[in-house]
Amino acid sequence: MDPINPKYRSNMWSVVSRKFSRRYFLKNGFTVVGVGLFSAPGLVACGQPNAASDVSDPVTNWSVDGNNRQQHKIRPIACWGDSLTEGNEDQSGVTYPNVLASVLNRTVYNGGIGGQKSAQIKARMLADTAKHSWMTIIWAGANNSSLPDDDIAAMVAALEPGTPFLVLSLLNGNADSHSWRGGDVYNAIFRMNSSMASTYPDNYFDVRAFLISQYDPNQQQDVRDHEHDSPPTSLMYRGSIHPTGQGYKLIGQRIASIISANKW
Repeated sequence: MDPINPKYRSNMWSVVSRKFSRRYFLKNGFTVVGVGLFSAPGLVACGQPNAASDVSDPVTNWSVDGNNRQQHKIRPIACWGDSLTEGNEDQSGVTYPNVLASVLNRTVYNGGIGGQKSAQIKARMLADTAKHSWMTIIWAGANNSSLPDDDIAAMVAALEPGTPFLVLSLLNGNADSHSWRGGDVYNAIFRMNSSMASTYPDNYFDVRAFLISQYDPNQQQDVRDHEHDSPPTSLMYRGSIHPTGQGYKLIGQRIASIISANKW
């Protein structure tokens, strides 16, 4: 039986909320999450820690489920990858990591370096042990000539137990028949994505299929791209496999919704 008389319970919460106010937490050295700007290279800071705290410790910030009053960790996010993670090919300033930072109001690390293969991305990630407890997003393999499976598996295995992660699919282009449905590049991408999807069924986001679904039916070229099962020209930069700023914005918003839905 609940030892607290129901008629006093609401009054008790009122007293607690007055005592532990925002001013109380600030005064006593707690971090209060708020919108910030860029901090160190690669970091988009939303709710930076104070001097006495360590941003690599995800337990300093919590979220409360309003219905069940259950707490879950609000972790900073590490995005590992190549130019698709580095972003900004069209010089719009938009990358999917900075969209995540804005939408989720969290610190987000952009660990993208253009041209790197999955083995190089893995080496950087494994060496950065301070981020192994961060919510982790892996977008690797676009520059590979072979499956990135082993490298991605090593990255996932390096995470601390219980750390959430998301593996992103590779993209085919739309500029020539090699990248269209049935082409040799298309088939290679399809094999890589199928392998990742089967290995991480609950931690996989098919970016390729998502972008294809965002085609504009009023643009003739987008319609042709859709028929070829390729990402739409309206969201891709100059016929490459790199999205435009608008494409990255859509990707970031979708990933943010996945993270929120899973309470990651």
